[in-house]
Amino acid sequence: MQPEDKLQQYVQQGIHGVPELKKEEKQQYLGQFRERVIKVLTQEQVLDPRYVDGMIQAFQDPRSDHLYIKTSMHSTEKEEKIISLLTTKAKKVKIPFSFMDGDAYPGKIVVVLAAKEAVDEPNIQVKASSLPLDFYQNRGKTLCKNCYQEVVQKYPQYQEEFQQAGFWHRLFGYPCPISSRHTND
Repeated sequence: MQPEDKLQQYVQQGIHGVPELKKEEKQQYLGQFRERVIKVLTQEQVLDPRYVDGMIQAFQDPRSDHLYIKTSMHSTEKEEKIISLLTTKAKKVKIPFSFMDGDAYPGKIVVVLAAKEAVDEPNIQVKASSLPLDFYQNRGKTLCKNCYQEVVQKYPQYQEEFQQAGFWHRLFGYPCPISSRHTND
């Protein structure tokens, strides 16, 4: 390499910075290469608890090494609660986490669970629970007969997470928490 070429290279690095491998890819995945990504959540998904629980379940993957969370100065209270939940659950399973500047990473991805080495996970999208949101938000509660039967018939894998209202519940007018499924007679 000629001295002038080397000088030109130094000048270019000073102006534009050191060349970076797969810069756009790393911006999309919060500073990580795609091949290290295990699971991601988008801005829309992070507001739905069914997806957040899917991400928390992914923490059990033995390849999980680090959680990256994109933050913003304009985060809502709901987003802050979700961030707190994710970081608390990550601490419990000893997964370190980092907050990434939202302005530096303009994509839609806001949470990345990454491995230490390349894993080439084919499907990095977190799957949402098949259970409708109104049922999902009322897990562990007692449901009216109709709602409970809907869970048993359509979502049997979630049957143990609900109880059916018994005689005493009906006698004392226990209201079903899934009121959106009931018609006002």
